Amino acid sequence: MATPRGYRPLAGSHRRPMSGARRRGLLDRSTRMQVTVLLRPAQPLPDIAVRMDRRQFAARHGARAQDLAALRLFAAEHDLDVVEEHQPARTVKLAGSVGQMGRAFRVRLDRWEHPGGWYRGRTGPVHIPEELAGVVAVLGLDDRPALRTHHRHRPSPGPDARGADSRFYATALAARDHYPATGGGQTVAILEFGGGYSLPDLATYWSAIGHTPPQVSSISVDGAANSPGSDGGSVETMLDIAILSAVAPQARQAVYVAPNTSAGFVDAYLAAIHDTVTSPCAISLSWGSAEQNWTPAAISALEDVLHTAALFGITCTCSSGDDGSSDGVHDGLAHADYPASSPWMLACGGTTLVRTGQTITDEVVWDWGEADGNSGGGISDLFDLPDYQASTNIPPSINPRGRIGRGGPDVATAAADGTSIVLVGGQWAVIGGTSAVSPMLAGLAAQLTQTLGYRVGHLHPFLYRNPQVCRDIVAGNNRGYSARAGWDACTGLGVPDGAALLSALYPARLTATVSTSGSTVDLSLRWPQFTTATIYRVGPDGVRTPIAGATPATLTGGVWTGSDPAAPTNTPVHYQAVDGELAASSMISNTVTVTALLVSQQFLDALRGPHSMTARIVPYVGSTRVQIPGYPDGLPVVDGQVQVDATQRIRRQLTCTIAAPGLSPWQVTDLLSGVNGVELYVSWGLVYPDGSIEWCPLGLFHLEEADAVVESSSGVSLTQTSDRGGFIADYRFTATTQSLPGATVASEIARLMGLALPPGAINTSPIIRADAVTVAAQMTWTDADRWAAIGQLEDAIGAEGYFDARGHPVVQPVATLADPPVWTVDAGPAGVMTGATRRVGRTRTFNAVVVRGERLDGETPVQVMLVDSDPSSHTSWQGPFGKKPRFFSSPLISNNAQGAAVAGALLAQVTPWTSVLQVSNIVNAALDGSQVIQAVYPDAHAERQIIDQMTIPLVPGQPMTIQTRAYTAPAES
Repeated sequence: MATPRGYRPLAGSHRRPMSGARRRGLLDRSTRMQVTVLLRPAQPLPDIAVRMDRRQFAARHGARAQDLAALRLFAAEHDLDVVEEHQPARTVKLAGSVGQMGRAFRVRLDRWEHPGGWYRGRTGPVHIPEELAGVVAVLGLDDRPALRTHHRHRPSPGPDARGADSRFYATALAARDHYPATGGGQTVAILEFGGGYSLPDLATYWSAIGHTPPQVSSISVDGAANSPGSDGGSVETMLDIAILSAVAPQARQAVYVAPNTSAGFVDAYLAAIHDTVTSPCAISLSWGSAEQNWTPAAISALEDVLHTAALFGITCTCSSGDDGSSDGVHDGLAHADYPASSPWMLACGGTTLVRTGQTITDEVVWDWGEADGNSGGGISDLFDLPDYQASTNIPPSINPRGRIGRGGPDVATAAADGTSIVLVGGQWAVIGGTSAVSPMLAGLAAQLTQTLGYRVGHLHPFLYRNPQVCRDIVAGNNRGYSARAGWDACTGLGVPDGAALLSALYPARLTATVSTSGSTVDLSLRWPQFTTATIYRVGPDGVRTPIAGATPATLTGGVWTGSDPAAPTNTPVHYQAVDGELAASSMISNTVTVTALLVSQQFLDALRGPHSMTARIVPYVGSTRVQIPGYPDGLPVVDGQVQVDATQRIRRQLTCTIAAPGLSPWQVTDLLSGVNGVELYVSWGLVYPDGSIEWCPLGLFHLEEADAVVESSSGVSLTQTSDRGGFIADYRFTATTQSLPGATVASEIARLMGLALPPGAINTSPIIRADAVTVAAQMTWTDADRWAAIGQLEDAIGAEGYFDARGHPVVQPVATLADPPVWTVDAGPAGVMTGATRRVGRTRTFNAVVVRGERLDGETPVQVMLVDSDPSSHTSWQGPFGKKPRFFSSPLISNNAQGAAVAGALLAQVTPWTSVLQVSNIVNAALDGSQVIQAVYPDAHAERQIIDQMTIPLVPGQPMTIQTRAYTAPAES
């Protein structure tokens, strides 16, 4: 068909007839049908599998409003009904008659017959109007079968299939491979495209293996329904459910039943990924087809969907096929099965157990023969070599061109020899194939998620960095490729060991302190198999550097606690533990990231799910921790909060009640008397599912007043405590003080702050992030407030000085909205925002800055004026905003160049439209004043805000409150 005027062929949509199919005439043009239209994302998906919540995804990568509107108009013009519109999934489902669809998309839809039946088919491309620029795929016009199952009946199983092995090898394999848990609390999605499951048969199966029936639910996609029988689809469905329930008996199973079409295939994945009710941690697929059977548009659509799953932390497993290297295509060439060949899919190959009686003596590539099935695998013709396989020595394809591309499978486990004994149609059967492997490994992912407390998600980079967590399979072949040491195209990296995976994935708990010489990271890393080991930091170039004091280190209960004085911030840090007496394969690695908030990424991820917290107060005198009998972990907190106010010199205030009436102060020497030099180190702790705690500091406080009711057991109330800024307020200049000659402004700020601290106190080293600007003229202060002197210096370089949550003096540039946000406060079911109000106006908006200073030579004082000269700006000096200058003066500005620099920096700060946000949200104790956050509202609108004030509760069940500003300038002078 020629391209109609005003239309264009949709890229990648060209169709050919199925092999052996013949056109058998026109379809009834009044027959109703449905298609799924996929749209482009508002922003391209990230290149790597970063984690993202659903609200963030919808705002950044959902469908564009204009694309949705254009498609609605198109539907109305062609009398098509909009059945469903899903902005986050970027899909619109349209319904109409065969005739309407053919006219709308300029295709001819005919009845085609093929050896397996008939289908509604088309040839050539789909056409769409030029104005539908946002459409990337139209699926469902053609409803030919898209997938086939990947299971095989065992050859000659004998009269009683169940009697082939009464141990039900799915459970035995999980035990052999050290699967660590039960999958409790997790949901695994299973995708099926025909047949169904029988609850009576499943009940008999569960009774036979001694398992309590798990929760299994059926979810219809595109009108398909659970239809149990004895057909291949039902065998597949029963096999998947049986295997998953055997290895992860407490995991919930959500079975998504969809039509066996390209549209049903993509829609099933979209339904599972975007299901906020089931919210699966893993998706298992035991269906597929050779890469050549898919249109580029369908593959592009599913790749986008699988990429989305990785962003949501969902592990996608898929059987690699049961026809060896040919994938059932009889053209003499090797073919990879899709979607197992997708770089986002964990491709699952098969092994066979070699046994003597009931004893397993070896494990080789699954191969029942060319007719009866063997492990699928090979080199993709569609996908290039992914980064995670770049160092894996992937061999060239056995096809003539010798292409090197994405290799599959990634991993394997037993696919034959009694692995999967199931009950179908009331009859026991032994089923083999890679179909049994995908649900097993999805069950393992659920167990890892259950144990770790976070989703393991896209495992590929981790697995290929840590091949030692798999048992290598080195014997056998798949009628094209042979097993070998290391990765091969029959069984991938080998058979995953659950205990090794868990150990290697165990999140490192960390806190971090930034010092002037770099970053000191306090670490608690877990390697259960070691009692002593040398701890290394591994750089991006693979070079290992031993950690000082950990050569070797003693691990108590498999845990090493120490610090790394030279860890970089805001980048993953890879650590290894090596026991000199063990082989290199025994090395297990932890990867940690010191975030901008100085807590681990696991900490931030855990805040978005169910979690618990605790708090502690540890007293210090100087650098010595005070040990209190009966309270080894610190003072018990029963109520209280820490208030942070970045607009005040004393940034932090603590009020709390300590459930320790015996600590009521009666003498000057008592701990809480307020005059004995005690500082209180307050920390907020996130409790992980394994009971470990990651502590986040909230401040070092000195006590002003404490209340204790006489003859009461209610404890002691700390009513007035302030951070170390209170020392500066107390310590006024007692004599004439001058700035040091040649000193930088920032170092002078830090020096004036540090002089007020008690001698011998902890955490006194300054953290200077401001530019090194030399003090232009020596400053003199006499009988003045020390904070006022610091303020003069701060204003001269646009910086602020304060004490951070660990007590360190900090000098850093004043925050602006151009700074990257450290956290997202978002609304919605998956968000952390629980309420918000927003106030906007022009109160703090200016369109000119006048800077005044003094000249060292006694000449006319410096005065520089800069205006917003951009005619397109909403605050243009010549525009309707009006003329509103802001004035600033400082004795440290002594020349025009310096004045112009200060004026330019201030103008950038004061021209933005201002808004103030008051928000309550889930507690994130790692936040601090003056940090930039991203606020995402229920309508998906997003804006950056700077934290002014916040309240952090010290007990569970209370929200955190934050007040922010979207203006950044200091007070006018």
